[in-house]
Formats: sequence, structure tokens, C-alpha cells
Amino acid sequence: MPTLVTGNDVSKRSTTKPKIEYIDVDGVMLRVAIRSARGATPLLLFNGIGANLELVFPFIEALHDREVIVFDMPGIGRSPMWWVPRRFSGIARLTSHLLDRLG
Repeated sequence: MPTLVTGNDVSKRSTTKPKIEYIDVDGVMLRVAIRSARGATPLLLFNGIGANLELVFPFIEALHDREVIVFDMPGIGRSPMWWVPRRFSGIARLTSHLLDRLG
């Protein structure tokens, strides 16, 4: 059964902060945050179009012992704007290529 972490129960929270880096994916420098965890299957989060990756940090903190990957969508946060608007299929392709780069 999952453990619920309340605001006062800091002992269950992860002490590992997400590492933020820029990764070139198909010519777009994406700002990516990764919080590593040993042996865990990574959880890919889409923070929503219009929200930067710091918005999900409290949620990531509550997911102790879980590897998490989140990135600023192009034109949001500190990822540069795409020159041409993209459909969801373009965002899916970009995300797939990002995951390929991350291994």
C-alpha cells in the first residue's frame, strides 16, 4: 500500500532534488529536470502546456524513491519557443526523442 506523505511528515520525503539540465533534442534545447532513484522505473510527467517544471517539484518531492523526468515544453519556462506551432503528435515525437537521448 502506498505511503501518504503529509506536509508535516518530512521523514518520508526524498532528499534528492531534481537535477536540471539542457538537452538538445531535434535542434530544440529543452530544459529537463530529472530526479534519479535506484532501480525504479522512471515516471515521465507532463507539467501541462503553460506551466514550467518547478510547478511540479512539490509533487515530485512526495514521490519518494521514484525516478521522475519532467521538462519545460518549448516556449514555456526556459525552453525556447518553436518557430512553428506543433500538434500533439509533434510533442509526442519530441518526447520520444528526449527519452531516447536519456537512454
